[in-house]
Amino acid sequence: MANFRYHDDAVNPFKPGMTRGQLREILGDFNEFRKTKFSKNSTDEFLSSSVHVFYHENGIVKGVEIFKNSEFIIFGKNLFKMSAHEAMSFIENNGADVSCSDVGFNVDSLGIRIYAPEMMDEENAKIKSIYIEI
Repeated sequence: MANFRYHDDAVNPFKPGMTRGQLREILGDFNEFRKTKFSKNSTDEFLSSSVHVFYHENGIVKGVEIFKNSEFIIFGKNLFKMSAHEAMSFIENNGADVSCSDVGFNVDSLGIRIYAPEMMDEENAKIKSIYIEI
């Protein structure tokens, strides 16, 4: 299981300005694909890490989507161990504003989007993935 920590506006090992080649060296085996037919650049799926990495047209990292098979540690806790509602309260209690969306919630000040599509219907809805802008 991969462990990703959010600290000082970044998620280890992702740093602003990193290239596709640098991330491939760090994260290893990958599949390259287009997320949608409208994607301007391809996405890398890193097989051992349960992450998708998105790139700007120039090949610089744009964001990363971390899936529930990994850990995402923020403010000392793994959000995937919480329900979506617990995670939202936890983040608010740590001083960040959140806004609900139709498929989860956003933490705009941190560049984080939580995908939990059942959140509006289920009290114990699970987080499916977490997207972080890099």
